[in-house]
Amino acid sequence: MAFSVLMPISKQALSRGFTMIELLTVITIMSLLITLVGPTSINFLAKAQAQAEFIQLKNDLKKISYLSFVSATVHQIDFNQNQGSVIKNQKKTTTLRYEHISFAQQQVRFNSRGYPSPEILMVNFANKSKEINLFKLVEGVDAKITSAN
Repeated sequence: MAFSVLMPISKQALSRGFTMIELLTVITIMSLLITLVGPTSINFLAKAQAQAEFIQLKNDLKKISYLSFVSATVHQIDFNQNQGSVIKNQKKTTTLRYEHISFAQQQVRFNSRGYPSPEILMVNFANKSKEINLFKLVEGVDAKITSAN
């Protein structure tokens, strides 16, 4: 004869949920993880947006250089704070706006052959001052960015 080891389960044991202490413990652990991971994620996102905007700036500069060459006219960009005003034939044509990068007040001119003057553009990017060698950027030769600090 075989004996059954199964005990009858009461309705109270089946309907038992989580205790308040267990729920509070899980919520506390989740809050702690969010507090540790949240700021890191936000900083990573801000850096990625700044990097994308920096790449956009370099593409804008190449485009204006190309337009100067193709149209055989001088283009000038007046940089100040977070924007650049593009001027052609002494008339403002476009305003380049940026959220995550900024500039000291400076001016870049692209001659009718598309070459910049001055060759260096100073950019404040991700809490660092960086310089872009515009001549190398336009020529497509070693367009690496160097830190000014």
